[in-house]
Amino acid sequence: MQKEFIIKTRRSVTLNVTGGKIDSFREKEETTGTVRVYENGCIGIAGCLGTPDEQKLTEKAMEALTLGIPYPCKLDGALEQESLHEEEIIHVSDFIPTMQSFLDRLGEVCPKFAFSNKISLNYQKTEYRNSLGRHLTSAERTEAQAICLTLCSVTREIILMLMSCSRGLKKNMMRFIYLPILLPEDILL
Repeated sequence: MQKEFIIKTRRSVTLNVTGGKIDSFREKEETTGTVRVYENGCIGIAGCLGTPDEQKLTEKAMEALTLGIPYPCKLDGALEQESLHEEEIIHVSDFIPTMQSFLDRLGEVCPKFAFSNKISLNYQKTEYRNSLGRHLTSAERTEAQAICLTLCSVTREIILMLMSCSRGLKKNMMRFIYLPILLPEDILL
Protein backbone atom coordinates (compact mmCIF):
# COMPACT_ATOMS: atom_id res chain seq x y z
CA MET A 1 0.00 0.00 0.00
CA GLN A 2 1.16 3.54 -0.79
CA LYS A 3 -0.01 6.63 1.06
CA GLU A 4 -0.13 10.41 0.70
CA PHE A 5 -0.79 12.85 3.55
CA ILE A 6 -1.66 16.51 2.88
CA ILE A 7 -2.23 19.32 5.37
CA LYS A 8 -3.40 22.76 4.22
CA THR A 9 -3.71 25.81 6.43
CA ARG A 10 -5.39 28.93 5.10
CA ARG A 11 -5.63 32.26 6.90
CA SER A 12 -7.47 35.30 5.66
CA VAL A 13 -8.50 38.73 6.79
CA THR A 14 -11.36 40.21 4.79
CA LEU A 15 -12.62 43.78 4.92
CA ASN A 16 -16.09 44.59 3.65
CA VAL A 17 -16.25 47.97 1.90
CA THR A 18 -19.47 49.94 1.46
CA GLY A 19 -19.51 53.41 -0.04
CA GLY A 20 -15.74 53.76 0.24
CA LYS A 21 -15.69 52.94 3.97
CA ILE A 22 -14.68 49.73 5.70
CA ASP A 23 -17.72 48.51 7.61
CA SER A 24 -16.71 45.03 8.77
CA PHE A 25 -13.69 42.84 9.43
CA ARG A 26 -13.48 39.03 9.34
CA GLU A 27 -10.47 36.94 10.29
CA LYS A 28 -10.56 33.24 9.46
CA GLU A 29 -8.18 30.31 9.79
CA GLU A 30 -8.92 26.87 8.38
CA THR A 31 -6.87 23.69 8.48
CA THR A 32 -7.73 20.60 6.45
CA GLY A 33 -6.14 17.18 6.29
CA THR A 34 -6.33 14.51 3.60
CA VAL A 35 -5.01 10.96 3.38
CA ARG A 36 -5.02 9.06 0.09
CA VAL A 37 -4.09 5.39 0.04
CA TYR A 38 -3.44 3.30 -3.08
CA GLU A 39 -3.52 -0.47 -3.37
CA ASN A 40 -4.10 -2.89 -6.26
CA GLY A 41 -4.97 -0.05 -8.66
CA CYS A 42 -7.60 1.43 -6.34
CA ILE A 43 -7.79 4.58 -4.21
CA GLY A 44 -9.23 5.29 -0.78
CA ILE A 45 -9.56 8.85 0.48
CA ALA A 46 -10.38 10.37 3.86
CA GLY A 47 -10.33 14.01 4.90
CA CYS A 48 -11.14 16.27 7.78
CA LEU A 49 -11.62 19.89 8.70
CA GLY A 50 -9.43 20.94 11.62
CA THR A 51 -6.16 19.53 12.90
CA PRO A 52 -5.85 16.08 11.30
CA ASP A 53 -5.17 12.82 13.12
CA GLU A 54 -3.12 11.00 10.49
CA GLN A 55 -3.69 7.53 11.97
CA LYS A 56 -7.50 7.89 12.05
CA LEU A 57 -7.59 9.34 8.55
CA THR A 58 -5.41 6.49 7.29
CA GLU A 59 -7.80 3.93 8.80
CA LYS A 60 -10.79 5.63 7.15
CA ALA A 61 -8.99 5.83 3.80
CA MET A 62 -8.17 2.11 4.03
CA GLU A 63 -11.86 1.37 4.66
CA ALA A 64 -12.66 3.42 1.54
CA LEU A 65 -10.41 1.08 -0.49
CA THR A 66 -13.19 -1.51 -0.18
CA LEU A 67 -15.30 0.64 -2.53
CA GLY A 68 -12.97 -0.48 -5.32
CA ILE A 69 -12.58 2.91 -6.98
CA PRO A 70 -10.06 2.38 -9.78
CA TYR A 71 -7.22 4.89 -9.83
CA PRO A 72 -3.85 4.35 -11.46
CA CYS A 73 -1.17 5.94 -9.32
CA LYS A 74 2.55 6.35 -9.48
CA LEU A 75 3.90 8.32 -6.52
CA ASP A 76 7.15 10.24 -6.83
CA GLY A 77 10.08 9.07 -4.73
CA ALA A 78 12.23 10.58 -2.02
CA LEU A 79 12.72 14.34 -2.02
CA GLU A 80 12.58 16.88 0.78
CA GLN A 81 11.95 20.46 -0.23
CA GLU A 82 10.73 23.61 1.49
CA SER A 83 9.61 26.80 -0.18
CA LEU A 84 8.79 29.16 2.67
CA HIS A 85 8.00 32.74 1.77
CA GLU A 86 6.19 33.78 4.90
CA GLU A 87 7.28 37.40 5.09
CA GLU A 88 4.47 39.64 6.19
CA ILE A 89 3.06 42.02 3.59
CA ILE A 90 1.33 44.15 6.17
CA HIS A 91 0.60 43.46 9.82
CA VAL A 92 -3.06 42.76 10.53
CA SER A 93 -3.21 45.69 12.99
CA ASP A 94 -2.13 48.05 10.16
CA PHE A 95 -4.36 46.49 7.51
CA ILE A 96 -7.56 48.43 8.26
CA PRO A 97 -5.97 51.92 8.53
CA THR A 98 -3.81 51.36 5.43
CA MET A 99 -6.72 50.15 3.31
CA GLN A 100 -9.02 52.93 4.58
CA SER A 101 -6.33 55.45 3.63
CA PHE A 102 -6.20 53.88 0.16
CA LEU A 103 -10.01 54.07 -0.14
CA ASP A 104 -9.96 57.72 1.03
CA ARG A 105 -7.41 58.55 -1.69
CA LEU A 106 -9.59 56.80 -4.29
CA GLY A 107 -12.57 58.82 -3.02
CA GLU A 108 -10.67 62.10 -3.32
CA VAL A 109 -9.58 61.40 -6.89
CA CYS A 110 -12.95 59.97 -7.94
CA PRO A 111 -15.54 61.81 -5.80
CA LYS A 112 -18.52 60.64 -7.91
CA PHE A 113 -17.71 56.97 -7.34
CA ALA A 114 -18.84 54.98 -4.30
CA PHE A 115 -16.50 52.00 -3.95
CA SER A 116 -17.86 48.77 -2.50
CA ASN A 117 -17.01 45.06 -2.17
CA LYS A 118 -14.07 43.26 -0.50
CA ILE A 119 -10.38 43.62 0.32
CA SER A 120 -8.61 40.45 1.47
CA LEU A 121 -5.21 39.52 2.86
CA ASN A 122 -4.60 35.79 2.30
CA TYR A 123 -1.99 33.22 3.28
CA GLN A 124 -1.70 29.48 2.60
CA LYS A 125 0.67 26.77 3.78
CA THR A 126 0.65 23.24 2.34
CA GLU A 127 2.56 20.19 3.52
CA TYR A 128 2.71 16.99 1.47
CA ARG A 129 4.26 13.66 2.49
CA ASN A 130 4.12 10.24 0.89
CA SER A 131 5.18 6.72 1.78
CA LEU A 132 8.09 6.83 -0.68
CA GLY A 133 9.91 9.55 1.27
CA ARG A 134 8.69 12.71 -0.46
CA HIS A 135 8.16 15.65 1.91
CA LEU A 136 7.26 19.03 0.41
CA THR A 137 6.29 22.21 2.25
CA SER A 138 5.14 25.44 0.67
CA ALA A 139 4.08 28.61 2.46
CA GLU A 140 3.64 31.89 0.72
CA ARG A 141 1.62 34.85 -0.26
CA THR A 142 1.63 34.41 -4.03
CA GLU A 143 0.07 36.70 -6.61
CA ALA A 144 -3.26 34.98 -6.04
CA GLN A 145 -2.86 34.83 -2.27
CA ALA A 146 -1.64 38.26 -1.28
CA ILE A 147 -3.68 41.42 -0.90
CA CYS A 148 -6.67 41.22 -3.21
CA LEU A 149 -8.90 44.19 -3.90
CA THR A 150 -12.16 43.69 -5.67
CA LEU A 151 -13.96 47.01 -5.64
CA CYS A 152 -17.02 47.90 -7.65
CA SER A 153 -18.39 51.35 -8.26
CA VAL A 154 -21.48 52.53 -10.05
CA THR A 155 -22.02 56.11 -11.16
CA ARG A 156 -24.18 57.40 -14.00
CA GLU A 157 -24.64 53.83 -15.25
CA ILE A 158 -20.90 53.25 -15.55
CA ILE A 159 -19.62 50.20 -13.75
CA LEU A 160 -16.02 50.32 -12.62
CA MET A 161 -14.38 47.07 -11.55
CA LEU A 162 -10.97 47.21 -9.93
CA MET A 163 -9.21 43.97 -9.18
CA SER A 164 -5.72 43.60 -7.89
CA CYS A 165 -3.40 41.00 -6.48
CA SER A 166 0.09 41.83 -5.38
CA ARG A 167 2.90 40.90 -3.01
CA GLY A 168 2.85 44.44 -1.65
CA LEU A 169 1.32 47.84 -1.93
CA LYS A 170 3.29 49.18 -4.87
CA LYS A 171 2.43 51.41 -7.79
CA ASN A 172 2.24 48.43 -10.13
CA MET A 173 -0.37 46.63 -8.04
CA MET A 174 -3.50 47.69 -9.90
CA ARG A 175 -4.86 45.70 -12.80
CA PHE A 176 -8.08 47.05 -14.29
CA ILE A 177 -10.47 44.42 -15.57
CA TYR A 178 -13.01 46.82 -17.05
CA LEU A 179 -12.37 50.53 -16.87
CA PRO A 180 -14.32 52.95 -19.06
CA ILE A 181 -12.25 55.89 -17.77
CA LEU A 182 -8.57 56.12 -16.91
CA LEU A 183 -7.74 56.84 -13.28
CA PRO A 184 -4.70 59.00 -12.52
CA GLU A 185 -1.66 57.00 -11.51
CA ASP A 186 -1.23 59.06 -8.32
CA ILE A 187 -4.20 57.32 -6.63
CA LEU A 188 -2.06 54.24 -6.14
CA LEU A 189 -0.01 53.83 -3.00
